[in-house]
Amino acid sequence: MGGLFRRLVLLGIINLIVTVVHNVVAEDDELVAVALIFRHGDRTPRVSFPKDKYFNITYFPEGLGQLINSGKLRSYQLGTYIRQRYNTFISQKYKPQEIYVISSDRDRSLMSAEAMLAALYPPVPEDRFLGNLLWQPIPVHSVQDKYDNFIRMTAKCPKFDKLLEEANREFDKLKEKYPDVFRTIYENTGWDVVDIGHMKDLYTTMYVYRTSFPSYVPDWYKSLDEEIMTYLGGASFAMPTYRRDLQRLMAGPLFNYMMNHLNDAVEGKKPKFLVISGHDTTIAPALNTLGCFDYEPPEFSSAAFWEVYRSKDGKHYMKILYKKNSDSPAELIQKDGCVSILPLETFRANIAPVQLSDEDWCQECVSAGSKNLGSIFLLISCIVSVFSRYI
Repeated sequence: MGGLFRRLVLLGIINLIVTVVHNVVAEDDELVAVALIFRHGDRTPRVSFPKDKYFNITYFPEGLGQLINSGKLRSYQLGTYIRQRYNTFISQKYKPQEIYVISSDRDRSLMSAEAMLAALYPPVPEDRFLGNLLWQPIPVHSVQDKYDNFIRMTAKCPKFDKLLEEANREFDKLKEKYPDVFRTIYENTGWDVVDIGHMKDLYTTMYVYRTSFPSYVPDWYKSLDEEIMTYLGGASFAMPTYRRDLQRLMAGPLFNYMMNHLNDAVEGKKPKFLVISGHDTTIAPALNTLGCFDYEPPEFSSAAFWEVYRSKDGKHYMKILYKKNSDSPAELIQKDGCVSILPLETFRANIAPVQLSDEDWCQECVSAGSKNLGSIFLLISCIVSVFSRYI
């Protein structure tokens, strides 16, 4: 009882702080920096289960995991929304000193960034170079998969892989909670074993089919409870960051990259608008690490916003918002345990335990208490690989 009472009191205090801060936020406070992470637009399936008869190039001539027209449109619409929201924050004319866009090295995220920018920066008259063409090239930076430890998180990290295996076993308890669901999936997919990791692949592929190719959704999947499947899909996205040690390795480099940029932007040393074109596996770990993930897998073109404001007395505070889908606006995240308006210094302190520099990330990825030659070589290889993205 005492533990429950303390939790209730703590939640009450947190809600009170949020309410007080919200009430003192003035409309004329200055927006000084923004970091935005968005998921690419609609795509073809990237992975699927063995018995999926539609999972081949015959049905998807664009290629697997590739952006489709509805995804291009959704990304463009996101750019329109961003222009409306930040029309007085960034210039109508593209200025490289105002915005920096970086993407994972996937076609779908690169193309989504380009489609978004086409709507965000239609050329002003003096920037038009071909008749009435309302498009201009805007730079999108990227990081190769083997060097990427903060957007798609594909750089090698042996320690994370080991910890994730442990987490997967801990999440096996969901099989006991939903035995009929797991049995149905096992009997119809062709997978030898079904665990929470498979749930992410199944959920994301069925999400692709439901949104763009509804006739490809099998009847056995339609028979499953949608709410349960959403929860299991969400659990599969939460698993890689459900413990602090996992959060450090999965989300630590992202928060390090983002906070270094925001800190410099506040001081006028870097562009004030940072845009990261990423994936569901970029957004979910970031929000879950902050206690702001609602166990609903990020939809296509969903976006998370970190806005930094300066009040009249010169103090900085942050708003954390989430745009769930193309039909909804960006809203402050309302979830128990998630503080979505807070002083910037408090946010810095909150993420400090998980924030990791590239060098520290490499050391933790390799460290297992071993000092043998193989471990030393792996550490050097990691540092060289990750730092190569800056060359």
